[in-house]
Amino acid sequence: MSRSFDVLLIAGFLFVDALFFHDAFKTGEVITIPQYVTGILSILVILRSGWALSGARGIFSRGASV
Repeated sequence: MSRSFDVLLIAGFLFVDALFFHDAFKTGEVITIPQYVTGILSILVILRSGWALSGARGIFSRGASV
């Protein structure tokens, strides 16, 4: 279940980011702060999901000791 959720997150964020970047390169398009924040958060979600799918252990893994 967790793997399919991670794959769904990655696919969903890549889809939304592709739609955003398609519009971002139009002439006269202004990028707002919420759009930048959304982009940063999507990068973090994609990294976390990819990390979980790869099986790597680290600060984002469950049960990691601090």
